[in-house]
Amino acid sequence: MSDPVASLTSRGQAEGSSRTSSQPSPNLPLLRGLVLSSVLLFASLFFFAQRSVTDSPLLQIRLEECEAAPYCVSWVMPAGAGWDAGLRVGDPVLRITGGGTERPRSVVRPGASGSEAPIRAEAGRSVEGASRYTLPLLGLVFVTFGSLVLWRRPDLKSARSFWLMGLAAGCSLALVPASEGALTVWALGFQFPLVWFSPWALFAFYTSLTPGTPRLVEKVRSITLWSGIGLTAIYILTAAAQPNIYPWLQACISIAFILLIIFSIIALITGYRRASTHNERSVVAIVSSATILGLIPLLLLVFLPIASGVDEIVRPDIAALGLLAIPTGFAYSIFQYQMLGIRRLVQRGAVYVILSGLLLVVMILLVGIGITIKPDLFESRRNDLLITSGAVVFGALAFAYLRPILQRLADTYVYRDVFDYREAIVELSKEAQRARQPKDVVVSMLEQVKAIARLEGYLVVTGRSQSASEIISGGMSAQRLRRAYDSPGFLPSRGSAIRQLESDPVLAFVLDEDTALLLGPKSGGEAFRDDDVKLMEPMATLVSMLLARSKLSDELRDLNGRLMTAQEEERARLAIDLHDGPLQQAIFLSRTAVPSDKVIDVGKSLVTELRAITNALRPPMLDDLGLRYAIDWLARNLPGKEAVHITMDLDGFPDETRLPAASELAIYRCAQEALNNVVKHSGATQATISLRIAQGKAILSIMDNGRGFGAAERERAAKDGHLGLLGMRERVRHAGGTLAIESAPGQGATITISVPVEADSALPEAARSV
Repeated sequence: MSDPVASLTSRGQAEGSSRTSSQPSPNLPLLRGLVLSSVLLFASLFFFAQRSVTDSPLLQIRLEECEAAPYCVSWVMPAGAGWDAGLRVGDPVLRITGGGTERPRSVVRPGASGSEAPIRAEAGRSVEGASRYTLPLLGLVFVTFGSLVLWRRPDLKSARSFWLMGLAAGCSLALVPASEGALTVWALGFQFPLVWFSPWALFAFYTSLTPGTPRLVEKVRSITLWSGIGLTAIYILTAAAQPNIYPWLQACISIAFILLIIFSIIALITGYRRASTHNERSVVAIVSSATILGLIPLLLLVFLPIASGVDEIVRPDIAALGLLAIPTGFAYSIFQYQMLGIRRLVQRGAVYVILSGLLLVVMILLVGIGITIKPDLFESRRNDLLITSGAVVFGALAFAYLRPILQRLADTYVYRDVFDYREAIVELSKEAQRARQPKDVVVSMLEQVKAIARLEGYLVVTGRSQSASEIISGGMSAQRLRRAYDSPGFLPSRGSAIRQLESDPVLAFVLDEDTALLLGPKSGGEAFRDDDVKLMEPMATLVSMLLARSKLSDELRDLNGRLMTAQEEERARLAIDLHDGPLQQAIFLSRTAVPSDKVIDVGKSLVTELRAITNALRPPMLDDLGLRYAIDWLARNLPGKEAVHITMDLDGFPDETRLPAASELAIYRCAQEALNNVVKHSGATQATISLRIAQGKAILSIMDNGRGFGAAERERAAKDGHLGLLGMRERVRHAGGTLAIESAPGQGATITISVPVEADSALPEAARSV
């Protein structure tokens, strides 16, 4: 069995993708209106065909007075009852025994050796017994199946061809009783074009089933279409003025039918060879088998004998029953291999309608049983009126009460996606209030909604057209959603709307002028329930608020990063100015030949202080030698370090390792701030510095045995303007890392800084594999 999700890469998706990228979108409301119209057309034809069965059959001829006999045949309907009885234009008629000259039911014509030969119109074999309903019901299967396919995939040319085939075949089968009854003229007038149009639409569908239709096939398709139109025009002319050439025309239409079936089979074989995936080949193989099984009885037993000039071997209404194999094979291809990208032909709404119909049937049966058990209750007209009125009111109330229960049972036990949307909204609101990064909260909320509503994916995109970029995506349908997002006209102008992703509905929300949220499809391509929409609309509002907050946070972080960069650049400039100006003068002063010990001491002290200032502003060894040497120098030259014994563990950070300049500077500044806190505020006597590379991160740990501090003390220090820890955290966050503080009063403190190492950083192989 194939993977239903993977199978969506077959013909339906390929044709849908090419359409959205190169062709304008079809008028979906118009196409779906045609679907409803086709159902009404079939119902009308079926009604008139069944009505014709109850009328007296006619000979379908017209008579006029003539010299050779009392009457002569002036017109005869090809394939009508009179035609089948051997009457032709110009034949003499002795008298009319039923009906009039315009609509005779029975006549008497001259027989052999001066005898009389009565002719009476009789209903055909398809009018009586089970055949009266068998073929129209088969036609209903074709029309319903074709309408469902077009309803699910109105965007596909192949689906439209399939619908035309189903409509033509279904209407032709619905007219069978009428073609042998009282309404033969109009019934045969409809049937003739439908007989050739059905296989032509089938041929058109098969040629579009696999991608890359050859130009020769397109030409054949066009030629056969115009040939059929020409034959129809000739048939109209024949029926109106030249009935006697009908046998030739009948042979032509039979040959056309045979050729179209042969072309269809050739198209399937060619499509099988062109198929690029296992699913496409499986679909073509199943459809080919169903077509051969369904059409061979008609082909060999009906049309081939007629084309040869002899009578059919088997009654057409019997041979036509084999056509049931065609929709059966197509249905199997859809359910098993998602032909045309359709994963579920009948959606939940249709299931609800079926359940409602079954409920009505059960209620009517209960009423019938009640009448059977207590017939005496209806003997009185008054009782009859009261009971009927009460039954109608009670039935309406019971139906209104039981129908939602049945629907909920279907949701619970068939679709398994029932949830309390109010409770779900409360949980989403709690999720939105948790103290985390806004984007993390959005992802968590979307995952919750995905699980609750059984969605296959979600996508948050900002921007339009080629400049669009994904913010958040998840689930197996994310790529399909992105392709749909790029399609013109897919998003509503504002608010929300349900859109079609191939055959599946998805929910599209416009959050602001640049951002959109796409949710769906539901599992199996099911339609959204009211509770789904009630859950997702407030969730979309929360997502919009969180994304706005995330955008503002990103802008503030970017601004802070630019400020820190400007601060470091200013420090570097100041360090250079001090080094090149006052420091050089102090060096000159300390080396002067003036024999004054005091001047020399002052000069040396000034040199030392200026060097300390410039190193603090921008340590040159950080740029020249790297982070390891800078940390080592910082620990050895820390002011006031005499009171603290500092132990260093730098072996996990190889000498030649270099990080991006921003990462090295962030780690160094944090180490500088942390060591100053150890010396000035912690009261510690021992401190340990550890620097290493592990799991793709540079990790700096500084641990002391000082007095420690709690969360309340940290908040109080921040309010008093001591922002050292806050500044460290912001530096690390700007570098893409994290800062962790472990401390408690009387238990010292441990500060751990972790900064990701970029893949293209100059790391030794040994360090990368740690």
